[in-house]
Amino acid sequence: MKNEIDAYINILPKEEREILEDLRKTIHSVAAFEECISYGMPAFKYNSKIVACFRMYKHHIGFYPYSGTILKNFITELKKFKTSVGAVQFSKEEKLPKILIRKIIRARMKEIDRKTQKRLK
Repeated sequence: MKNEIDAYINILPKEEREILEDLRKTIHSVAAFEECISYGMPAFKYNSKIVACFRMYKHHIGFYPYSGTILKNFITELKKFKTSVGAVQFSKEEKLPKILIRKIIRARMKEIDRKTQKRLK
C-alpha cells in the first residue's frame, strides 16, 4: 500500500530514491514506527511523538531527530558531519552511517519515554 512517504520518495531521481529507501529501512530496523509527513518531510512516530524525519536536498540528506538535546550526546560520532542543534547533514556521496542513525533513534526513543513517564507522575 502506497503512503505519503512513498509519494515523497517516488518523485525523486532513482539514486536519491535508493538512498532514502535505505534510510527508511534503517529507521524501521530499530522499531516498527508509524509513518507520516511532518513539516513536509517523511517522519516516523513512536508513542505518538516524532522520533525522526528526513529530507533530500540538492547536496545532502537532512536528518532530524526532533530534539534539541539528542545530538549533543553524539559529538564524537558526528564530527565528520555538518550539524546544528537539531539536524545532521549526511552526504549523498557516502554510505549512510547506519549504526549512528540507529543510536540516535534509540536515544530519541528513550527521551520520549522519559518525558512520557514524567507526565504520568
